[in-house]
Amino acid sequence: MFRARSIVAATSLLIAALFAGGTPATASGNLLPNPSFEDSVLEPIPELRGQQPQPVLPTGWAFEGAAGLYDHHPHKAKSGTRSAAISIPASAKRQECHQPVPEVPRTCVENPANVVKDEVEKQVFSTSPAWRNAQPIGVNPGQVYTISAWIIGDNITTGEGAVTGVRWLDANGVSVGFSRGPEYRGAITLTGWIPFSGPVQAPGNARQAVVLFGHSHDLWTGHLAFDDVSFR
Repeated sequence: MFRARSIVAATSLLIAALFAGGTPATASGNLLPNPSFEDSVLEPIPELRGQQPQPVLPTGWAFEGAAGLYDHHPHKAKSGTRSAAISIPASAKRQECHQPVPEVPRTCVENPANVVKDEVEKQVFSTSPAWRNAQPIGVNPGQVYTISAWIIGDNITTGEGAVTGVRWLDANGVSVGFSRGPEYRGAITLTGWIPFSGPVQAPGNARQAVVLFGHSHDLWTGHLAFDDVSFR
């Protein structure tokens, strides 16, 4: 009888978790799925894992924004054999700058499309290229979370770099806010992986979150890869 009741209780807890709209945390407390991007729905034969390009998205992940290529293959990895990268972002600069001759000071003006692009990013879609968890994860209102990631890159334009953000949703999946997360705009090279992290706080009416890992607005020909991402 005790065993039967235990099974019923466990089943009830599982059903409740499924309908809560969130993703259970891993043993380490990380709420993001497949944080090192190792798993995908379609895999090459085991003997070639880590050697061939990966043709499908990593399990639990999708992407937003304008880019020439969203990479998911093993040419770079902080841990395991894979990372998630963005090549040739093309979402337009935040500022337009001009200096016709060296003797004239450089002047910059804001891109007039920034206001519209920022509002759309907060609500539904980022124009700057970013990887994101495919399904929203459950969060607690008012809770402070930490976003962290490792990055590596090539040919990054000065002043640009890795950015993060969180689109907060209510229980019905409607956007209730957007938080800028930690950024890294220093030198990013292919010589070694760089860690960065920072806090974000969920609004009082947030119940779910979509976490974005991407590149800041720019037009360039570079490459930026993320690995071992975390939201805890």
